[in-house]
Amino acid sequence: MAEPVRQATPPAPADAALQAQIAGLVGKAQGGQTAFAALLPQASRAVSTAGAQDSESWIAAQQLLSALEDARAPSTQALSELDSTIAVRLNGGAEAGIAELQAADTQVAVLTQGQQRELDSLRSRLSR
Repeated sequence: MAEPVRQATPPAPADAALQAQIAGLVGKAQGGQTAFAALLPQASRAVSTAGAQDSESWIAAQQLLSALEDARAPSTQALSELDSTIAVRLNGGAEAGIAELQAADTQVAVLTQGQQRELDSLRSRLSR
């Protein structure tokens, strides 16, 4: 007679401390997105009106691209912290809260990927 198929038990949900940590990291990423989005129109205009390489307007556009990188830093830091937390928990066998961590990781990854696409587009336009 065949053995019954065992259903894998889903990991336990995140406890209150982990929920707070996740919420804090998502909030940090969203704060970075807010700062990035606020600066993006100015950077886009600067790139659109930039003159030849090494001109004052080109340098100003480069500075705004650097400012965009700085503005998004909380988002990328939050993603890194989420990735690290997931790895530590999985490597340590603590799977409680993994579903919530992975959902937050996906949400923040989408945010940072969008920021990166915007930056890449601006850099491409500026290098022409």
